[in-house]
Amino acid sequence: MSANARPGRSDEAVREEAVAWLAKLRSGPNASEEAAFEDWYADDPRHAGVYDALLDNWDKMGTAALTPVGRMRARLTGRRGRGPRYIIAAAAAFLAVILAGAGCYRLGLLGAPTTEIASRVGEIRPVALPDGTQVTLDTMSAIRVAYSGSERRVALVKGRARFDVAHDMTRPFIVAAGASLVIAHGTLFDVALHHGGLTISLLRGSVEVRTSGDQANGLRESRRMLAPGQSMFIHDHAAPGPSSSINPDDTGWPMEMHSFNDESLEDVIAAVNRTGATRIVLADPSAAGARYTGTLAIHDPAAVAQMLAASYDLALSRDGRGDIVLGAKEDVQK
Repeated sequence: MSANARPGRSDEAVREEAVAWLAKLRSGPNASEEAAFEDWYADDPRHAGVYDALLDNWDKMGTAALTPVGRMRARLTGRRGRGPRYIIAAAAAFLAVILAGAGCYRLGLLGAPTTEIASRVGEIRPVALPDGTQVTLDTMSAIRVAYSGSERRVALVKGRARFDVAHDMTRPFIVAAGASLVIAHGTLFDVALHHGGLTISLLRGSVEVRTSGDQANGLRESRRMLAPGQSMFIHDHAAPGPSSSINPDDTGWPMEMHSFNDESLEDVIAAVNRTGATRIVLADPSAAGARYTGTLAIHDPAAVAQMLAASYDLALSRDGRGDIVLGAKEDVQK
């Protein structure tokens, strides 16, 4: 520990202070807040380390799929040597981009007790939570995050998500899905909601699966442990079935994605067209230079085309060869 470090305060307490500062600075600090932040930042070497690491997590994971975020990453590089005043400006600007650019998502990552995060059609979305846990949302999926001083709780609202859980002995990590709870212990696992139930697949570590009782159907509360490589399907209003081995074909879905950083729509479509027989044709020349930053599941051209059509206000159709055509809406209306 450095000579300037203050003993008696846990790393979790320092992390909570860093998150609170990010929340306070997201709309831009006034003079007194800037001075207070500089005092806090310099007061203990752990303050600077935890604060910078928190920014690094959001920076690496790219939590807003908008072109300015790509530029913001570059501007944040090397901030450690620039002092607290630069970090204040970078944090406020970066968080403003996240919150302003979220658009159809209810992000509010720092300002509300419950945060909803969603992915669009054709998008596989990585997200860094404040404790360092990494979550990957499959296309058309959503979670609600509600962290407290006693637990870290995430509800899977729809779709599928992978959780790479940061270790924290003081606060359990709990995923609620349907009528079940998955309690993790520093681990890597998938949870997927289906019509009629959910599937839990454990890739690393250990999880406890709890299902609530159903008096109407005579079911008691159940608690089961999963081992790495095991999967469990739980029907709605039924006791959990036996565990089974994970199908390796079901574990690679987060990798079936491609990241784009301020690239032209023409180049994005070219990347998608290299992955399969179904092609996307951009029939509106004026849209060719539009810019895109984000991640796409490029193995699914139909989903990508639907997302691009909605994002860039293009008409979606099929031609005689079965290719997907993105054109100007006025051409379709004529």
